[in-house]
Amino acid sequence: MTGKKSEFIIGLAGTKRSGKTTAARHLIALAEQQGLVPIRLGFADPIKAEVAKIFGTYNEEDKAILRPVYQAVGQSMKELHGKDIWIKRLLEAWNHYRNHGYNMLIIDDVRFPFEGEWVRNLGGQVWKIIRDTGLKDEHVSETSVKSVKADHSILNAMSEQDFLVKVTNTWTQL
Repeated sequence: MTGKKSEFIIGLAGTKRSGKTTAARHLIALAEQQGLVPIRLGFADPIKAEVAKIFGTYNEEDKAILRPVYQAVGQSMKELHGKDIWIKRLLEAWNHYRNHGYNMLIIDDVRFPFEGEWVRNLGGQVWKIIRDTGLKDEHVSETSVKSVKADHSILNAMSEQDFLVKVTNTWTQL
C-alpha cells in the first residue's frame, strides 16, 4: 500500500471457492500491519444470520449444504424488496463500524455487477479472484460474477502461499 487515504474499501469478487475469504483474511493482516483498522463484511452476512435462526449457527463445513438456501433467501429478498436490499444492509453495518473507528472495509462476496459499481461509487476497488474450481453452479449469484468489472484480477491457480503473494503484490499497488 503506497497511498495515504483515510478509508479503504475493497470488494472481492469471484465464484464459490475461488479464494475470496482467504484473500480477505490476508488483507486484514496486511491492513493491520499498516495501522489500519479493517473489518470484513459480506452482502450475505444478514442472509446467513437469518438462515441460522432455522438451521443453527453458521458453520463453514455446512456451507455446501446450506448454499442453495442462502441463494434462495438472497434472491427472494431482492425480488420482494429491490436488488439493493443487501447493499443497504451492508451500508448500515459499515456505517456502524466506521463510527467505532474502523477505516477499512473488505467485502468478500461481490457477485453482481451492481454490487461492484456500488463499491466503486464509494471510492473503493473491486478485485476479481479467478480460479477454476471445477465446481458448477448455474445460480445467478454464480453466473453473474463473470460480468463484474474488476480493477484488479488475481489468478488463483497455484499454492495458497503463491496466491497470497499475488494478493500482497496487488495490495502494495494501492
